Amino acid sequence: MKGRLDYVLKQGKVKGHKVLETFKGKALVGKRYEPLFGFFKDRAADGCFQVLGAPFVTKDTGTGIVHCAPGFGEDDYATCVANGII
Repeated sequence: MKGRLDYVLKQGKVKGHKVLETFKGKALVGKRYEPLFGFFKDRAADGCFQVLGAPFVTKDTGTGIVHCAPGFGEDDYATCVANGII
């Protein structure tokens, strides 16, 4: 999200950063990550805690990364269903 970098760094009051690598956001799709909290850690085997692609995530607003909570939004729910999480 090179196009959002200046905005995000400004919002976070980050100065003196160094870009180590650049790549397309879609290169992250399918990558797994460790959740911040262990509440649903056992759901990792069900496909949770991985990066999903979705058409409502754009480079025009925000950071270009969103958290999906299928019980709290139509787009989130549809993305999770499309990826076999629920």
